[in-house]
Parts: sequence; C-alpha cells; structure tokens
Amino acid sequence: MKIKVELSVASIDAAIKQLEEYKNKVSRAGAEIAERLANIGYEVAWGIMAGNVYSGETISSLQVYQESENKFILQAGSVALLFFEFGAGAGGGGHPLNSEFDMGPGTYPGQTHAFDPKGWWFPTDDPNLAVRTDKDGQMWGHSYGNPPHMPFYQASQKIRSELLNVAREVFKT
Repeated sequence: MKIKVELSVASIDAAIKQLEEYKNKVSRAGAEIAERLANIGYEVAWGIMAGNVYSGETISSLQVYQESENKFILQAGSVALLFFEFGAGAGGGGHPLNSEFDMGPGTYPGQTHAFDPKGWWFPTDDPNLAVRTDKDGQMWGHSYGNPPHMPFYQASQKIRSELLNVAREVFKT
C-alpha cells in the first residue's frame, strides 16, 4: 500500500483516513484468513474420515468454531479420534508425530496385543466384522490393528501449504 501525502491539512487528513481503512482491512483479513484456513483443514480431515467405513462417531464430531476474533478451531470431539489419527495395534506405526505425543504401537494403557504377529480376536455384534461365531452364538472379529489415517496431521500440512495463497487472495480483494 502506498499513500501519497502533500503538506496540507486536507492531504494529511486523507492519509490518516486511508491508514484507518487499511488498519480495518488488515483486522478483517486476519479473521477471514483464519476462518478460510480452518475450513480448508476441515475439508481435508472430513475427506480422510469419509473414506473410512468406521468413522461415523468421529466424522460427526468434526467441527470448526470461532474462539475469538481471529482464532478458529478445528476439532473432533470423538473419543475414537486418537485411534483414527495415530492408528492402533501392529498397524499403528508410521505417524510422523508418534514420538512427540508418546503414541504408536503398544502405547495405549493396558495394551497387550500390539506386537502379536497373529493379531487378536474381539467380540462383536457387527456382522460385517465377524470372522467366526462360537458355539454360544457370539460373533468374533479379528484384527492386526489399524494404520494411522492422520486426518488432523494431513489437515495441518494442507493449512501450512495454503497459508500464503489464502493471504494473497484475501489481501487482493
């Protein structure tokens, strides 16, 4: 932004007015940039979750909300989010932030099957998960764990990569 000022009261008053307008634009731009980036993150996280069959509770808890003037939060309130983000069991390796958050195979309290190469059996009422049924009619599923899907990590990477583009777009208008 360039402001030309002549040495006159009218010109100085006009420059002050232009500065006030620019100050207001910058303030509005901060909120718009924050909101647009949060929504970009939402789209990425939602897309990853939507591509997985058992994400219902987690995807339905995904939301963006405004905490303050220039602060928007992307969050999921599901207790299953950690399994979705970091994975579980033998399939749970590979998240870039495992060590930073003390996550990964074998880190869940009381976890005993994370490194069992044969996986483990669990009771289920879901016929889609059932692999066998015992003599009492109890259905059992089998798992080696699940890989990390990283919806929030991927969202954060996309937000970082789009920051300058979004800021340029907002300040052009």
